[in-house]
Amino acid sequence: MHNGAVGETNLIVFADGTVVGRHPGISSLPHRFCAIDIGGDEVQDCVARSFADDYGKVRTGHGSYLVTATLRCLGLGVRPGATVAMIRASATDQSSIVFHQSPVPPGTRNVALVAGWPAPAWAEPVHAHDIPHPSPVIDWPVNAALRAIGVDRGDQPDELSALHLNRLWSPDVDRRPGPTSRSRPSTGPSRWHNT
Repeated sequence: MHNGAVGETNLIVFADGTVVGRHPGISSLPHRFCAIDIGGDEVQDCVARSFADDYGKVRTGHGSYLVTATLRCLGLGVRPGATVAMIRASATDQSSIVFHQSPVPPGTRNVALVAGWPAPAWAEPVHAHDIPHPSPVIDWPVNAALRAIGVDRGDQPDELSALHLNRLWSPDVDRRPGPTSRSRPSTGPSRWHNT
């Protein structure tokens, strides 16, 4: 599931049964969760075309747009009331977007959906920061997003480990965020950002 830039992983993670449609790239994870790799060229090219097609029609810079455009490119939807997480992680930074296919809470701003996506739906603000980071590992973007979709870490050190997604980091170099991480400081900003 390594994809995107070298050493970068891009996934949509969801509870089994919360996504509508079928895609051959969906992988089963422990505890009845699933993931789909979204970093391949085909998906990224499709999302880029969506951005170009919808530019000026909707505010394409919002997390809700990115999630819905990506899911549409995969031929997938989200069941009403369900929540999914889009996560991006590398050795130097993490980003996550938590997307809700549910009524938009009062005061929520910056909601933009890909054309034709069934409303109501919205995304929380992008959660991103460099790693290592002074906050506890369990509060880093990927773990926070996984917790938001219902992942229970149980006796594991974090939600990433509970789903066995810590294997996404190279086994020869401990790149998984944590107290023993040998990550180097970031050389640049996250590719995802709030607008």
